[in-house]
Amino acid sequence: MDDWKWGAFVSAFLLGGILGALTFGNLTSKYGRRRVLLYNNIFFLLGGFLFFFANNFLLLWVGRFLLGLGCGAGTVVLPIFISEISPTSIRGSMGSVNQLSIVFGVFLSQTIGVVMSTKDLWRLFFGLTLVPAILQIILLPYCVESPKWLIHNNYYAEAKKALQTLRKTDSIDEEYSLILSQSGISSSSEPATNYDENSSLLPISPHALQSLSIPQLFSSQTLRLPVLLSLSLHVAQQFSGINAAIYYSTTIFEQSYSRKTALVLTLLVSFINLIMMIPSMYLIEKAGRKKLLLISMLWMALLSAFIAVAGGAGWNKEWIVVGLVGFVAGFGIGLGAIPWLILPELLPTQAVGAAGSVCTAVNWTCNFLVAFFLPAFISFG
Repeated sequence: MDDWKWGAFVSAFLLGGILGALTFGNLTSKYGRRRVLLYNNIFFLLGGFLFFFANNFLLLWVGRFLLGLGCGAGTVVLPIFISEISPTSIRGSMGSVNQLSIVFGVFLSQTIGVVMSTKDLWRLFFGLTLVPAILQIILLPYCVESPKWLIHNNYYAEAKKALQTLRKTDSIDEEYSLILSQSGISSSSEPATNYDENSSLLPISPHALQSLSIPQLFSSQTLRLPVLLSLSLHVAQQFSGINAAIYYSTTIFEQSYSRKTALVLTLLVSFINLIMMIPSMYLIEKAGRKKLLLISMLWMALLSAFIAVAGGAGWNKEWIVVGLVGFVAGFGIGLGAIPWLILPELLPTQAVGAAGSVCTAVNWTCNFLVAFFLPAFISFG
């Protein structure tokens, strides 16, 4: 593939992500977090099969687009789901676990790719996409639905059961009352409907609280500021330069090193990103979201300046590697996870679906722009 065709192939995943983000925020508000995550695996199965059997560029592109669609949906729904089922005291750490899982997946795929990126094995490599989808289909039915979503949709008894299952205790009255209060519901409300977690996608209770639309988010003086704050964090995350380090690190390193060395350095970058997520899980509760974000951004800014000086002054190429590894470490400690976990903490349940769609779509759009244009810029440079 030439540079523009490769950019189009990479960005197909991101175009699917944008569409998935815009679509599934509304669906998860209507049909629940767990159920949407379960049915979302259809896209992973279809994309994996297309990848495995593709015999031309178009089929590969469609397969990658479908995988992006599923991932776009997941990046909207999963952070909301994790936030809503987690105890308040460790909610930030649980959000970091989600980002740690993503980073581990990137590192694992790159490691396997070093071995399987051959003429004989590349189809099997792409076919491995089916494995996590199958695991989710098997395991998700054993998960409970979000108690906040159940309460929002008037399933009070089921919300209590879900909380008891999650906390492994019957003493959940305080947390249950807090969720009711946050949803603007009187504690004297009685269950109105029965909820079947294993049923197909059916209309939700007519007594459910009305979820907000995207225009309503921006017309509300109360909600506009936290939504814009979340949007700014997602834009900062993608335009920070991290995707140049993750998507095209091998291409960048090949300008100074052999192919084999470039692959090893790429794995090093991903490994550092993975390792730095571990202290982030601890610090996010101790230092707080704001302080950790400021530290992360300042760290990345200083390392960006270092890389620019090292490259412009013609320093040894090893200094560029050191700077890039340090830059990724700064991202992993704060800016990597916090934009994804902070939204459900700032907004009420009825606004989370629409706001999640907007923020995630903006994130994927910025990601798309970087992925599509960067290969040509690298070649030009």
